[in-house]
Amino acid sequence: MTKGEYWATITPFFCVIDLHPMISLMDENRIMITVSPLREMTAKHILESAGIDAVSVNKLDSAHAGIFGEIQIYVPKDKAEEAKNLLKAEGILD
Repeated sequence: MTKGEYWATITPFFCVIDLHPMISLMDENRIMITVSPLREMTAKHILESAGIDAVSVNKLDSAHAGIFGEIQIYVPKDKAEEAKNLLKAEGILD
């Protein structure tokens, strides 16, 4: 699978979507959690401008926007420290 491709399996009970092969959804790859779509887009832009692949997983509840859920940003494991330092320098991460 190449970057940008995805696959989906749909059954009557659930839908599974794999958005990017690098997402293992392990905590050491997750570098940021936010509820703000603007912060998420800004962080992804900064990371991708620096040549770091970034994938966001939007777990916000669309029925209760801003109340339930979060947006998570993942990067490759070997780029996690560099990504965190870059976002801290830009004031995106505390």
